[in-house]
Parts: sequence; C-alpha cells; structure tokens
Amino acid sequence: MKVEFENIKGFWLRRKIKLLALEACRQTKQTYKKLVFSVSFVNEKTIQELNKKHREIDKVTDVLSFPMLDLKPFDVIDTIKFANDMDKQSKYIFVGDVVICLSKAIAQSKEYGHFLEREICFLALHGFLHVLGFDHINEEDELVMQELAEKIMKKIKLER
Repeated sequence: MKVEFENIKGFWLRRKIKLLALEACRQTKQTYKKLVFSVSFVNEKTIQELNKKHREIDKVTDVLSFPMLDLKPFDVIDTIKFANDMDKQSKYIFVGDVVICLSKAIAQSKEYGHFLEREICFLALHGFLHVLGFDHINEEDELVMQELAEKIMKKIKLER
C-alpha cells in the first residue's frame, strides 16, 4: 500500500497517516496490498472551492474525500472486480484522494483540546473511511463509521 502526500511535511506525521491507512485497510479486510491513497493539505479558499464544486456547499470544511472506486462498507477490493481501475504496469489500484484544510485542523485541535497531529490523523482517517465506502448519512451508518474510527485510532495509539 502507498500513501502519496501533497503539501505535507514531517516524517512522523506522514508515518502516522500511513499507519492509519494501513490499519483502515486491515480493519476493512482489504487483502490486495497494492492500493494507493493520496492526502493533501490545502488552504480555506481551495477547500471551499472544492466543496462548492463537488458538493454544492459554499463553505469551508475540514476534510473532503474523493473516492475513485464505487465501494460500500467492508467491500473488498480485488483484482477481478477492479481490473479496469488497476494501473497495468505497477498493478496498483488508486483508491481515492483525501483533502484536509490545515487551518480548520488547527482550529479544531484547539477547540477539542487535541494535539494537532491527532486532529490531522483523525481527519485523514475519516477521509480514508469515506474512500473505502463508509458514510454517515444516517445514524446507523454514522455509528459504524465512528466505532471503526475509534478502534483504528486506539490501535495506532491516537485515541483521545
């Protein structure tokens, strides 16, 4: 599995985010190991523009996810079903993009009393879970997603 980073410095933060992606894949039973996620930091203007363009919501948000595959919770990514999504040379399957607004992460870390690293990691994980097919449109789905996120954060030692 690979995580590609844009505008993210810091070895430890990148390492933690990669561990979260790996654990999210483990917890959702992903057996195919050649998956690629991307994670980017952007400013408020950029995330607002993305939110307006893709969700028709004209406001700043903390994280956006752009899944590349049509997945439901706990769907397993395999080379047969997703053969057309596989890079023919590398055999990697690009799963999706996660975009985080750094200034919102900073504000939320202060508001919630978290370290910034923990808030950024939580937002990245939230994005990974969306990319892997999870959502929180209704209360039941939100509970499943929240419990899974808490389990993963605890496993990586980033719980509250």
